[in-house]
This record gives sequence, structure tokens and C-alpha cells, in this order.
Amino acid sequence: STLDAYAMFAKQGYAGDELSSLSQAALVGGNVGDIETGRVAEYITASLAQWNLASSEALGIIDVWNEISNNYATTVENLAQGLSKSGSTAKAMGLDFSQTSAIVGTLTAKMKQSGNEIGNFIKATLPNLISNKGRTILGDLGVQLEDENGNLRDVIEIYREVAVQYKDLSQADRNNVTLGLGGKYH
Repeated sequence: STLDAYAMFAKQGYAGDELSSLSQAALVGGNVGDIETGRVAEYITASLAQWNLASSEALGIIDVWNEISNNYATTVENLAQGLSKSGSTAKAMGLDFSQTSAIVGTLTAKMKQSGNEIGNFIKATLPNLISNKGRTILGDLGVQLEDENGNLRDVIEIYREVAVQYKDLSQADRNNVTLGLGGKYH
């Protein structure tokens, strides 16, 4: 209910106009996502905190999730769950909210797994890129992890370059790359 959303946001310290706009976003999210408003409030709160977003951006969060769910075989709830599990790790790896939402949406649609499963998968696999094993694999493929200033390159570009190299690998080498960058999840 709307009261659940108000209560959730009030517990987080929001008041006045912020409380009203956040509750409105939760109500819209509940309607477009067919989710209890209190749960939507939890998902919004997690995204605001993980991505360091202002409360005024809450409706934008719902817009992103709704757009993806309208165009791909996933749901607002899968997106919200996936982002709540993977957001902090994705942000630390240089991804933004929209990129991470797109990744969660693509994976939930293609793999037919829940948002929680996909979020945990992303949280577990992204750090493999910067592990010693990940660095070795990327080096063997000729893919640079860092730019000329020593900063982590765009993660999506890194994976694109890996995908280009992956096509020409033997099955044994593909298995090594998959295990090295993906790890064992399950």
C-alpha cells in the first residue's frame, strides 16, 4: 500500500516533499511492475543508496526498469532484484545504473533466471576481471584492463573485446576463458 511506501521511506529519514515524491515513484513502480508498493520502496531505496542518487531520481529508476521490461522478456521485479544484489559491485567496477539495468535485463531474459540469481551472478563474476587470473587471461587475449593512466577501462568494452577474441579460440581455450572470467557459480 501507499502507507507501506511512506513508512519505508520515512524509516530511511526522508520527509516532506522527498517523502511524497518517493512514495509516488513507489506507487507508479507497483502499478507498472505489479509489485507490492512496500517492496518497490525497498528496491528504490537500495538503488538510491547504491548508486548515490538523489530522491528526485526515483521516478527515473522506475522509468528505466519499465522501459526494459516493456521491450524484453523480463520484469520490473527481476530488474529491481538484480540491481539490489549487484549495484554496489557494478558501480565499483565503473558501470552506471542504466548499463547495469540493461545487463540484468538481458541476462534475466536470456537465461530465464530470477533477478536475485542474476544479481548474485554479476556480483560474483565482475570482480574476476581484476583478479590475478582475470588479468592473465585478458593479457593472453591481448585485451587491456586499464587505460594509459592506469584506470580501469569500460567494463562493457573489455567484455566486447573478449567476445571478439573468444570466437577464434579452441574449445579448451574457451573453457579456460569462461572459467577464468566467469568463475564457478553454483
